[in-house]
Amino acid sequence: MGFMQSRCGLAMFVILLLLVFHIPAWAGTTALPDDKIAVANGTVITSKELNREIKIFKERLARSGNQISDIQLEAVKPKILESLIEQELLLQESRKKGVTVLPEEVEKQFARVRNRYPTKEKFVEAITRIDLTEDELRKKISKVFAINLFINAQIADKITVTEEEGKSYYNSHRDLFRKPA
Repeated sequence: MGFMQSRCGLAMFVILLLLVFHIPAWAGTTALPDDKIAVANGTVITSKELNREIKIFKERLARSGNQISDIQLEAVKPKILESLIEQELLLQESRKKGVTVLPEEVEKQFARVRNRYPTKEKFVEAITRIDLTEDELRKKISKVFAINLFINAQIADKITVTEEEGKSYYNSHRDLFRKPA
């Protein structure tokens, strides 16, 4: 199990490196009118989408007992926009490769998210705080599934790490695998 988790971690690290160095993250961000803040291969990314992701980011921080200052948030905003662009580019690639997401899988994940809340009202209140409707949440879940399926099919499944390579990596990076006291 630990070996598989480190393999997955290594795969995600490789994916992040590829994204950082090979995808033009700021594609089309020059002087866009109205609500458009970026364009990724013809798909518009709006300030509403960016603000929604910022709210999600702040909610996650709050749930973990952390806060972010306005100055820190301004520094993080470009990274969040970059992430939105990268997600869109990955989604487009997944579509080109014919990745399909089963509606049943989306509904199962939607139900898992919904069941984290004691009542439907609390659930609706939570998604409303981050400017999502139930349908938008379903679309977001579908998008994440498509991207994950694409990454697994195109990259993660093709990475092979022998047991010896895994042990060697572990032995030379033991400090990364220690749990804090």
